Amino acid sequence: MTITMSKPFVTALLAVFYVIAFVLSPYWLLAESPAGMIAILSATILLGAAWSYVSAGELRFRLDASSWFSFAFLLAGLAILNYRALTSVIPWRGDEGGHIARTLGIAAAIPARWVAGELAGFGFFLYAAWRNAKWAIPIWILQIGSIVLFYLSSGPFEGFRPTFLLRYPFVNYWLLALAPKLALLIGDPYHEILYRVIPFLFFALLLWAILESWRPAKTLERALWVLAAATVPVLFYYSSILYIEPPAVFLMMVVCLRIKDLLHEDVHELKRNPAWYALILTGFIKETTIVFLLSVIACRVGIALLSGRPSDRQPGKTGAGRLAGELNFIFSALLPCLLYLFLRSTFADTRAFTAHLQNLLDPSIYDAIGRSFVQQFGIYLIIFLAGCVWLVRKREYSRASFFLLLVIGFPWFYALDNRLYAGYSRFNLFILPPILAGANILPKRLMGWSRMGAAALACVIITFNLMFSPVHMDGSKVPLWGNYLVDTSEHYYPYQEALAWLKEYHSQDRIMAAGLSYPYYFQFYFEKLDWRPKHKQYEVYLSGNAAAGEAAISEALARAEREGFSVVLYQLPNGGPPPPKVGEFRLETEFSNQAHSLAIYSRIP
Repeated sequence: MTITMSKPFVTALLAVFYVIAFVLSPYWLLAESPAGMIAILSATILLGAAWSYVSAGELRFRLDASSWFSFAFLLAGLAILNYRALTSVIPWRGDEGGHIARTLGIAAAIPARWVAGELAGFGFFLYAAWRNAKWAIPIWILQIGSIVLFYLSSGPFEGFRPTFLLRYPFVNYWLLALAPKLALLIGDPYHEILYRVIPFLFFALLLWAILESWRPAKTLERALWVLAAATVPVLFYYSSILYIEPPAVFLMMVVCLRIKDLLHEDVHELKRNPAWYALILTGFIKETTIVFLLSVIACRVGIALLSGRPSDRQPGKTGAGRLAGELNFIFSALLPCLLYLFLRSTFADTRAFTAHLQNLLDPSIYDAIGRSFVQQFGIYLIIFLAGCVWLVRKREYSRASFFLLLVIGFPWFYALDNRLYAGYSRFNLFILPPILAGANILPKRLMGWSRMGAAALACVIITFNLMFSPVHMDGSKVPLWGNYLVDTSEHYYPYQEALAWLKEYHSQDRIMAAGLSYPYYFQFYFEKLDWRPKHKQYEVYLSGNAAAGEAAISEALARAEREGFSVVLYQLPNGGPPPPKVGEFRLETEFSNQAHSLAIYSRIP
């Protein structure tokens, strides 16, 4: 079934997304004066109106019942594969705790009635645009006015630092807050899976896009190959943890699967292609996707200069018309990202990208990047290179060049900024789409040549991926995975289990958390357990790494004794067993998962 959306309706859809990203996300409130607020808000709305109009076209795409069934079965299979990880404890270090705290704060701060009213307003506007009704614009003006009035009268984010709104594009948190907001209405939001379900869904959509590209291959081969892609180590690791990159990675995947169209077709024709809308929405999600957007633009301009596009040679197509089309392409692709970067640099004190060219002379970054490719992509890296060779043999130089530009460019971009992050797995998520798209070529060919060969190779890849998986059977993840020059990733300690035990046996005691070099989001589990203990954590006091041993534990317990704590919850480093007795404290119990252990010491009666 072919679905067609008119240009007015597509314009309305883009306008809704833009308003959520730049008006409902109230960056304009950060201006120091009312005049500044009015100026920023007015300029933002005018830019959004122009962007929505020039970026939209009549959209056409195919969707049938078998597509929905395949997505449903895919989602069920991925839920089974990821269930233990989706429900695992919030890790120490990494950024998931911070993202959960921010998402929960937003869900609690925004009244449910106002959310329902705004959703209804957006719905009425889209309905009016669908019917091409004249009252669509008045509804739109009222909708924006209601948002502005709400913020000026209620101030739900008043008192927050500018970085609360601008550290990351705020549009992500509106989406992430949907599940916990619903949970607040019917129960409590203190369930880890509520915060991981949206990233999980976007990775499921990414795999569905790949699955649909393999039609009309048989079901068994498609199922095996999508499982092979689902278990690629870096995808498997991040499909069950809250980060804001997955929506951008999904959109980039759609672009990479249709990159030939985006590089060669006329802009007017492109606006009928779903990949065009994936491209222009990517910049809303994460500011570092500007590398991806600039790569698309550079390849498109390069192709036009070297050979031209067939559509540009149509009779009646003037040079001015072609130039206008290319300017439309650049404006539509870059405006969301550039506007966000402008607002962030103006209103928030956040670290900007700084190129350190001397980093490229450091051999350690190349070692780290090389190891990251092998560890995080496994056999898919070989299949990707084979796909690039096939593209070159078929003279599809533009696709091969684009994929290789991204795979080389993104690691260099991050290494230029900070050499310590070279090869870091979360940053390598942005090279996952070109690698999967390039690797997509070989399975499609194999499914046509030999069903048995395609199935056998998929089984080999799945086996390899699971053997070197960064996800343990209990849902915890391998410590230090995806880190090469600095420890910045997640460490999974059994905190929920340990805190539940402490509530049962030491609910009235003063508790000290030690062995941390970074704060932990204890408050989530205190709320989940409905427990308000007297506690303190010393996240800067002790190192908490493999070098910390018995002496560090002794020092922590001595401090606990001096400050009158009865119980010490100690985050054990990777090393030998903890001492059974230190001074006035004895080891009462330990809790372990497949990643790490916690020790609980209590005063000797």
